[in-house]
Amino acid sequence: MMPLSQVWKCNSGGEEMSQKGNERKKGVLVIETELAAVDSGDVRQKDSANGRTRIVLWVASAIIIAQLLSLIPAVIDTFSKLFS
Repeated sequence: MMPLSQVWKCNSGGEEMSQKGNERKKGVLVIETELAAVDSGDVRQKDSANGRTRIVLWVASAIIIAQLLSLIPAVIDTFSKLFS
């Protein structure tokens, strides 16, 4: 009778199966590391800082665009006088 380990290798593909298992273990380690970072709060702080920066940039650009929109009629008048 064959030992159980040899039967397992014959039925499972041997090295290929152990390689897939190692790849899955690496993936699990990456997930565990990411979860640890989330639990520690590092990710939340970075995400909230990034979110605040985006909001500030959006508001600043909206204010600048609003200021520039009010100048468009004056610019059109100036160019129409230059090319008339």
